Order: sequence, then structure tokens, then C-alpha cells
Amino acid sequence: MEPTPYPSDIWVCSLSSVAEGWLQHFSASTQPLHWALILFTQIYHGLYLQDDWKATSKLTLNLGLRWDMQGAPTEKDNRMVYFDPTVVNPITALVNNGATYRGALVYASKGHRGLYRNSYTNFAPRVGFSYLVAKNLVARGGFGVFFPTSVLGTPSNEGYTSVTPFISSLDNGLSPAQTLNAAFSQGIRPITGNSLEGLTSLGQSTGSVVYQRASPYVEQWMFGFQYSPTRRDAVEVSYLGNHGVKMVTGNGVNLNQLNPKYLSLGTAALLNPVSNPFASQSAAFAGSPCSLDQPNVPAFQLLLPMPQYCDGVGSSFAPVGSSSYNALQTRYTHRVSNGLTVMATYTFAKSLSNVSGPEDWALLTPAVIRNYYDLAAERSVDSNDIPHSVVLSYIYPLPVGRGKKFGSSFNKPVDALLGGWQVSGISTFKEGVPLAIVSNSDPSLTFGGNQHVDVIGNPNSVTKKGFQQWFNPSAFGTPAAGSFGNARPSRSGLT
Repeated sequence: MEPTPYPSDIWVCSLSSVAEGWLQHFSASTQPLHWALILFTQIYHGLYLQDDWKATSKLTLNLGLRWDMQGAPTEKDNRMVYFDPTVVNPITALVNNGATYRGALVYASKGHRGLYRNSYTNFAPRVGFSYLVAKNLVARGGFGVFFPTSVLGTPSNEGYTSVTPFISSLDNGLSPAQTLNAAFSQGIRPITGNSLEGLTSLGQSTGSVVYQRASPYVEQWMFGFQYSPTRRDAVEVSYLGNHGVKMVTGNGVNLNQLNPKYLSLGTAALLNPVSNPFASQSAAFAGSPCSLDQPNVPAFQLLLPMPQYCDGVGSSFAPVGSSSYNALQTRYTHRVSNGLTVMATYTFAKSLSNVSGPEDWALLTPAVIRNYYDLAAERSVDSNDIPHSVVLSYIYPLPVGRGKKFGSSFNKPVDALLGGWQVSGISTFKEGVPLAIVSNSDPSLTFGGNQHVDVIGNPNSVTKKGFQQWFNPSAFGTPAAGSFGNARPSRSGLT
């Protein structure tokens, strides 16, 4: 690997979250001007075979097989990095205290350029059928597997940019550690490129895409009947199902959360200062917001899966989620002789998931994962769950133009201007989407986890629902420190 350190050409300050009268988050970031010249490439290959087979006079089969290969992103000059939680970090040899510290950033190189391991076994079968049960009655069904996009967004550029945090607190936000006039007293973290290799970002929060990753896929199926009682009417009743497997998370997964089994030790014991085993290499941890460049660190720091980092090591777009969707759909279509077509659709559905996808930024109240050790506890109604939906649509060709009731004698230019118009419309009626109830304060002290509220009453206990109050806010409370809260990520019936 050829070291590529770069000078810092851009300096940016950012401020956020003023609480209890003092600044909680303050950072400076740097990046080289030529970073805008990076060139990412991603190759996609797909093959698809399909055949329709009329097995009998009543039965038609549709058979298909698709193969997908979503190539890992590469960068023209290999300025890209992934995270490997299993590799031995080089700091192990430097501190030489008998412990093995796993987890490190790994930079792309000429012989290893991809952001993640390519999967060549993404085969997606599809099968469908149509069967004439009786005159004017047809049964249809199908099953298919689909591989959606695996990684979205820009790959990580750790080392080619840097963030220097202001160390605001040494006890997880309970009290300030220093004032603003001492901000960045140790200087701004330099741009190092890949010159530090696995020692990059020690003592910081870090992360990227994990190299060994599964391919997300979706299984879909349906079965239904279509009946035409008259020449102009059609009625459809269908069951639709969808099962998402290894779905990616919108906010990633924290690989360095403190195992919840240690929370029983109590906040005081976990925050108690202990000797820092990395103190002899303090230069490698300079500017650490979690005190890894100091003689002592809080006790919980050494209990983390990767104690050489702060309690935030993100696995971006981690394929760890699951989802399910089941729906009963009915549809009625009516065509009248003058061209008017009316369609009415009703859907009764239930959507469940345990992670929010990459589009969670658009949600009214994005949910967060409380405990990355227990994703099953996050399973609830999906943030886009709509139990009841009615859609009415209509299309009416106006009887104006050549051959129509009005304007039948139009010449071609006039008919081109005034003829052939139609009126259409869609009316949609849907039940409100679920809400994620969050707390304005977070004293969770879960050390890398997050917190939901506690449900302490009946949310629907409201004398009269209206614009001022639709649900009972007193039904939710802030959990105690060291707990994750008992509320599910999303809750139906509040909108």
C-alpha cells in the first residue's frame, strides 16, 4: 500500500445541541480541496431467463431465473476504506500488554480495491401461473426473489477527511469538562490519508461498510382471483406477501456498544476512572473525545468490544434487518359504454420490521435502535405501515373531436387541438402512519445504545380527540438511566 497523506485545505466548524446552559457538541472538520475530484465506479451485471409455457388449455406457467452481481464500489486512486471488526489492530503490538485488540479500518489497495466482498451467488427464481377455473373466473399466483441495491451513498473517506471534536464532558454529558476558550488546545486532527493504515482514527468514533457482508433480498408472493360478472365489470381479490431478509439499516449498526450485561454494575462503577492501557501510546490517540489519550479512562471504555475506539463504531448499511408485509387487496373495475372507466381499490395490510431503511430521513419521527444486541426487541409496525387504504380512480374521454358527439366535423388541425382530451382523477383515503415517540432528554447512559420512552399509561385515553390533542402525551415518560425504554420503535393508532 502506498501512503497518500494530503494537506488540509478546508476548515469547517460546526456547533450543535446546547443543553443545560453549556455546549455539548462542537467540532472542526478538514478535508483536501481535491477531494471533490474522487471518481467512484461500481459495476452491475444481471442476466435474466424467462419463458411462458401453456401447460394445458386452462393453465399457463411463467418461469424465470435472474442472476445479479452488484460489484463493490472502487475509487480511481483507492482513496476508500472499509471496516473489519475481526482483524487484529496494529495497536496490539505497540502496547504489548498481552491483550489482543480487534477491529480496524482497512484501506483499498491495488490488489484489494473493492469496498466489500462481491457475491456471485445471487440467484433469484420467479414463478407465476394463470388458471381458468371456470367461465369468467381466473386464478393467478406467483413467487419471486429480488435483490435490491446493497449499499447506497458515498463510501467512507476516513483519513482523507478528519473531524476534531471538542471534548465537552468526561462523564457522558453529566457535567462540562472544559470551556470554549480551551477548544482544540491540542490542535486540529491532520489529514493522514492511508499512511496510518489500521491506526487511523484510534480514540475516535469511526466506522464504514464492513467488508464481509450478506446480500439483502426480498421474497414476494401473491395469490388471487379475477371474476368478470359482466362484459364491463371485473372484480379481483388477492393476497400479497413480502418478506425482507438481511435488509440494510438507515442509520447503520453500532459495533462498539457496551454489552448490556455490564449495565447491572451501575452508572457509578462504569464511569469510575481506571488506568488506561493505551496511555503509553497517547500520541496515537491524540484529541480523543473518550479520554483514550489520558492516563485514566472510564471503566466502561475497557469493557467495549473494541476499547481502542469510542463507543460509536458504525457499520454502514448493515444488512441485519428483517421485514414482513401481508395484505388483502380487493379491486372493482367498471367500464361504461361512453368510455368512462371507474376503479375502486381497498387494501387491508400489516407491515412489520425491526430496522428503518435508508429513506428514514423522510420520516416524521425517525426511530432509533435501542440495543444493537437485541434487534428482535425492535420489531414493531413499520414506520410506513398503512392498515387501511381506499383508492378511487376514474378516466373519462371527453366526447369532443372527429367521430365524437361534439365536433365530429372538425378538420385535422382543429381536431388535433380540441379533440382527444380526457378527464381523470384519483382520490386516496388512508389511515395515518405510525409515530415514533421520542424524549426531549436522553439520560440513558447505555454507552453506545439508545433509548426509547417508557409507556406508563394509555395513549388513547383522551376525553375528546381534536387538533389540540389527539393522543395522551402523559402516557409516555423518560426511562431511568441505564435502561433502554419499553416503547416499541413505532406505534399505530396515534394519527
